[in-house]
Amino acid sequence: MLFRRLVIDGVGPFGGHHEIDLDALTAGGLFLLEGPTGSGKSSLIDAIVFALYGNPAGANSDYNRIRSTHAEETKPSRVELVFTVSSGTYRIERMPRWDKPKRGGGTTQVSEKANLIRLSEAAVEQGQWSNGEVLATGAREVGTELNTILGLTREQFVQTVVLPQGQFADFLRLKSEDRSHLLETLFNTRPYRDFSQALHQQALDASQRIDKARLAISQAVATWSGNSAVSQWEHVIQDLVDSLTEPDDTRLLEFLDQRDQELRVTQATTHENLNHRVKELEEATTALADEKRRSENLQKRADYIVQKDKLDKQRFGIEEDKKRIAQHHRAVIPMERLKVLHHLEDDVHQQQESVSSALSKIDSSLVVYGTSDTTDLAFLSFGETTQKIESQLEEYRERVVHLQQADALSNNVRAREENIKQSLAKRDKLTNAIDKISSKYSELPDQIAQAETELEQAQSSALTLPKIIQDIDKLKGISQALEALTQTQDEVSQATEKHSDLLTSFSVTNQHFQDVNNRWIASQAAILSLDLAAGLPCPVCGSLEHPHPAQATAIHVDKSDVESAQHELDISRNNVEESKTKLAALQARCETLQTQIGDIDGEHISSQLSDLDTQRNVAVLAQQRAKELTERIAQLRSEREESFTELTELKSTLVTLNESLAKEQESQHHDREEISRAQGEADSISELITEAKTHIAHLSDAHQELHDYALLLSKFQQSKELLDEALREAELCQNEAQEAFIEPDQLDLLTDRVSSFDSAWAYVTTQLNAPEIASLTGDEKIDIGSAEERFRLAQENHQEATQASALANDAVNTAQRAQIAVTKAYQHWATEVNNSGPIARLDQLAQAGKASHTNVSLHVWVLMRRFDMVIDHANEYLARFSRGRYQLVRSEGAEKERKTGLGISVIDYDAHGEGESDIRSTRSLSGGETFYTALSLALGLTDVVQQENGGIRIDTLMIDEGFGTLSGEVLDEVMSTLTELARDGRKVGIISHVEELKSRIPNQVRIKPTKGQGSTLSIIS
Repeated sequence: MLFRRLVIDGVGPFGGHHEIDLDALTAGGLFLLEGPTGSGKSSLIDAIVFALYGNPAGANSDYNRIRSTHAEETKPSRVELVFTVSSGTYRIERMPRWDKPKRGGGTTQVSEKANLIRLSEAAVEQGQWSNGEVLATGAREVGTELNTILGLTREQFVQTVVLPQGQFADFLRLKSEDRSHLLETLFNTRPYRDFSQALHQQALDASQRIDKARLAISQAVATWSGNSAVSQWEHVIQDLVDSLTEPDDTRLLEFLDQRDQELRVTQATTHENLNHRVKELEEATTALADEKRRSENLQKRADYIVQKDKLDKQRFGIEEDKKRIAQHHRAVIPMERLKVLHHLEDDVHQQQESVSSALSKIDSSLVVYGTSDTTDLAFLSFGETTQKIESQLEEYRERVVHLQQADALSNNVRAREENIKQSLAKRDKLTNAIDKISSKYSELPDQIAQAETELEQAQSSALTLPKIIQDIDKLKGISQALEALTQTQDEVSQATEKHSDLLTSFSVTNQHFQDVNNRWIASQAAILSLDLAAGLPCPVCGSLEHPHPAQATAIHVDKSDVESAQHELDISRNNVEESKTKLAALQARCETLQTQIGDIDGEHISSQLSDLDTQRNVAVLAQQRAKELTERIAQLRSEREESFTELTELKSTLVTLNESLAKEQESQHHDREEISRAQGEADSISELITEAKTHIAHLSDAHQELHDYALLLSKFQQSKELLDEALREAELCQNEAQEAFIEPDQLDLLTDRVSSFDSAWAYVTTQLNAPEIASLTGDEKIDIGSAEERFRLAQENHQEATQASALANDAVNTAQRAQIAVTKAYQHWATEVNNSGPIARLDQLAQAGKASHTNVSLHVWVLMRRFDMVIDHANEYLARFSRGRYQLVRSEGAEKERKTGLGISVIDYDAHGEGESDIRSTRSLSGGETFYTALSLALGLTDVVQQENGGIRIDTLMIDEGFGTLSGEVLDEVMSTLTELARDGRKVGIISHVEELKSRIPNQVRIKPTKGQGSTLSIIS
């Protein structure tokens, strides 16, 4: 994670607006947040943590400390942070809740607000901080999105990235279980925990499947119950089921197989007995059926004889009906043909009327009769009349075609007449256009010459513009120098006065220092007397006795007073030197500006600038006019070329139009003569066409009616011939056929009566001739009772044998089904037991169960390996910081630590002197030792995280305490190590007021408190 930019408004002690370019600040790797205690260094850490998590960094810090007490009452506080992680660069803006004043008094609480956007690197480089993709708005939604982006909780963040005051050593002192959660997040070892849980779930599922399969065996055995044939073995089978524990135990299956064999022997015996009883029943059934059938046949024989006698009495009447029906069938065809002949005769009479009507509508000269004194159709000459009508039809059809062509030509002539008028109008329009364009074409050369003259004048004036602009810029530079000279002279006056005051102040401060220093020298005897002790020599005279040691007087001062006075004198001397340097620089600037200005005054400069502005305006207008004239000349020349092209095209079009018009007028005259010849004396050609079509219609009707009449006469003659032929074949005359014909209803009655008689006679004779009846004499004796008794006894024996066989079959089937079900369930159970073995063993190993020799679960083992790497890296730093005295080791003292394996202890290689070592708790370390041990652990953690591909990158580390507790040697070693990390690309921020760090770290944020007004900050990079 890299921090790129931080903006605060009204946060902590900072009442105003401050921006920190963290890219520039962290460019060297190391940076320092410096300022007095309470100035607001930790508040910058709070601002970063608040931006990311909505709470300050400290675990016990109050939320309300985010909003500055120096902020404007009417404006909200705000933190903006730009940061980069592996998934991209983001800008988070968050405003804490605050109490906004009301107009009438009192306040109203404004809720916390936040928004999150994703930035491109281009937007970061261009400083476009609001130009990005909005990911979330609102504190809750932003928090949810950041949880995914950051991957660390606030507690984990302040243990690994920013280490706030009072919490720096928390990771060192964490409980093993809490340290496990943090490391799991940092190293992304969650998949190992998930794998262990999934493995455990598979083991549980396998155990449940085994129990289910074991229950299936019991359920399969239960299907055996309820069958009396096998009930004697139920207790034995249940005992075998209850004792079943291992897949190798096959006693249950063997017992079921033995019982199955016994049941099959019983089944075979009962089946043989059943077959014997079935045969007896079949014989008794056949005997009873034969006796009943003979009784029924004797009764049927008597009934059929009675029916035959009745039919003999009806035979004579039926024979007469058959003869009458046969006579009718001979007359059917002649009668049908007679009926058709009558219909055709009616059609001939109707068609004669249609023919007479059609012939009356055509020219009578076309109708030809056999004699000249009659119009009877019987004497009509069909062939000659039809030929004349067809000839007349052809003539009229040809005339219609000719007239239609003339009519179409007439319509075309009228349409072409309109086209000729349009062509004449177009010719006039072309002539006018040619005259207009010719006039314009002749005027354009004069216009072009005039524009070229004006262009030459404008270009001459525009050429003076660069020289005028150069003169204006020169005068403006002199004018600015004149203003700067006046301002610098004022600054020289102020600097001279301030320098004089500083000299006076330095003289006073110097006098004060000389006084204090002289008093300190005078107090040396009293100061030395404080260190005198009995039996020790005096450092001045060497005496072992000290009867009258010097005493402090009223002018007594100590070394701290001298150092304070010296510090004030140094500050005053520095102020005088800075003032002297500044005054000399201002005086030199005045001389430079005076040389640049020369003798010219401001009034002369203003006058010259006014004249030059007027000249520049004239030249600019001339430049614009030259551009316009250049475009105008190009346009006029283009118009002349276009006019010439257009004039040529128009003249060519006019010639073509005149030629086409002459041809069209000649064709029009020829077509009018053709139309006049076709129309003759008629009013119009359409009238002639209508008249010809009327004649065609009448002729066509007459022709069709004659054709239909001829066909009808032919059909009538054929029908008469067919009737005569049918009468000859039936050997009947027309009257005999009419008398023999029977109406359909009466024919149906006769036919039904004959058919019923024939059916009844055939049925009775067939039944009497059947073998089972024809063989009877009527004297046979019947004994059904004896046959029924024999059948009853056979049926009872059969039922008993059937029941016995069914019970035996059911026993075998039940046993077989149970055996199959039990065998299948047993095999399934054995398979599940065998298959679950590897899963169960792996689960025991992953969960640190009985099969585990290490008693460490999988995900803990993975974390332990990572933690060992962290400790190894941390010990490299700790060995440098502690000069080889201390070494971190992983401990498993308490029960919970043994389960997680992430406890920490420290080996002290100088615990009792003379190189003796001892293992100590990290809580037994002193403040400075705790600091550099915790720092070693933090650096080791970031080293390992950086090496991991799947974990969270920690590119930045910010430390907010502890440097003041370090000795000079340890501080040198720590700073040397941090500098090396910075050279490797790590960003390390130190929050401290230790004076020595200011000279070691060039990139700094200096925080300066102001009494009653909060703090401000400045950037040094």
